[in-house]
Amino acid sequence: MKEVRRFMTDLIIDNWMLQDANVALELGLSPDTAAEIEIDAQHDKHSFRNVPYAVFQIDALLTLLVDIVFRDKLIVDDRYMSAWYPGAKSLASLKDNGIIVPFDFKKSEEKWADVRQSIVGDLCVTKSILKIQKKNEKVWNEYKESYDPHMSQLVWGTAGYLARSNVYHAPYSGCLPRRALIRQSTFVGYTKDSIKNAEEIINTKRVQLFRSANNNKTSNYANLILPPVVVEVIRDSNDVDDLIPIALQLRDKYQKLREWLNQYQTAIDQDDPKSMLNHVKVLESIAKNIDRDYSILKDGSVNVSVGYSLFGVGIPVEGIANYVRNRFGVRALLNNLVFEPDGGQAILRLLKMFGEVGHKFTFIIQKELIKHYSE
Repeated sequence: MKEVRRFMTDLIIDNWMLQDANVALELGLSPDTAAEIEIDAQHDKHSFRNVPYAVFQIDALLTLLVDIVFRDKLIVDDRYMSAWYPGAKSLASLKDNGIIVPFDFKKSEEKWADVRQSIVGDLCVTKSILKIQKKNEKVWNEYKESYDPHMSQLVWGTAGYLARSNVYHAPYSGCLPRRALIRQSTFVGYTKDSIKNAEEIINTKRVQLFRSANNNKTSNYANLILPPVVVEVIRDSNDVDDLIPIALQLRDKYQKLREWLNQYQTAIDQDDPKSMLNHVKVLESIAKNIDRDYSILKDGSVNVSVGYSLFGVGIPVEGIANYVRNRFGVRALLNNLVFEPDGGQAILRLLKMFGEVGHKFTFIIQKELIKHYSE
């Protein structure tokens, strides 16, 4: 691969995430703890919260499953693939089948090095982070090693991937520790992503649906809402070795949607407002139809009963034409994603596959996952 292609739904991912997923597939969930950064902007300092490493592993797996289904190619830095490749057979198959694509970013470093340095400033949001970063840079320039390897991997590594994303116009999705840093920083991305746009609408409607199912009442129970395609993959898998093969099968099922998202991304990259608007209208129509159908249930209008994957939905007679249109093609795929179960049972099933059921460790993992995936 000579260049990261444009006009596609390619995604840059880091080897750190693949390493976490590979450890889970090869060795199971780890009992160890890992660190997630917490930034206290008010007091201009940062700290680290201990999180079960298993949470990082599960997040890496779930993120990867979604990317397998909806992305054309997953681009990785070829220098650090030894962290996971060849590793687990099913994970290695992604590289062997051309879905994970190694790329020589080092060769083109002059294109994104200056951008990286600028992004470092956005990530060093406290004096404490900036102090460590400056020490890391000084020690590296003098001895070619890091003063604080973990913070170097977190700050310098994250900035490097965001810089690659900016220069190559391909979105970046990192491991959970790096996403936590980005989320709490002042960094603002400029790479527009059709898949993220679609996911935002789907996830918003799913949250609203499950809140509605609970009568919008607050309680001590949180909905753990997973990406819908993850729920589908886990439901169709019998053990952890099935997860990636099932995701590969779903690539075929969602091929039309992936092609549609490619067309949407092309419109974004070519700055074609007419085409962008047409794609946005499709996404908005799914949301509006769901809003309409559920509001009808409240006023008692005449309706016909329609079965969805989660529960029955009443649709007014005047809405039948919209319903028929939504049964086929891209609209149907988007509609079905919205109505997948929330994911609470899927997580239990996944933990059972890993042999983690009914003890304290399981409870701790569930609690942490709710923090990351609850509504």
